[in-house]
Amino acid sequence: MAIKISAEERQLVKLIKKMPVDPKETKKWVETIQDTGLTIELADEIRQKLTDAPDDAKNKILATVELNKIVNHWRLASQKKNFHR
Repeated sequence: MAIKISAEERQLVKLIKKMPVDPKETKKWVETIQDTGLTIELADEIRQKLTDAPDDAKNKILATVELNKIVNHWRLASQKKNFHR
């Protein structure tokens, strides 16, 4: 069952579609995010695959920086939901 994904997860889905990674992998990641949401393990897997991409791949560095930014925003947002006074 699909869940409502956060703004950070929507940004990540857009970024994943532009990454210089195998389209089969990106499709799997998008489906996982839409079905269960983002997890730390999935973020690490995406980061590892992006790191393993060829150095001459288009937008590899920009995608890495953007991925880190989105994951950090996602972590802050998820922790913010758990913080109660």
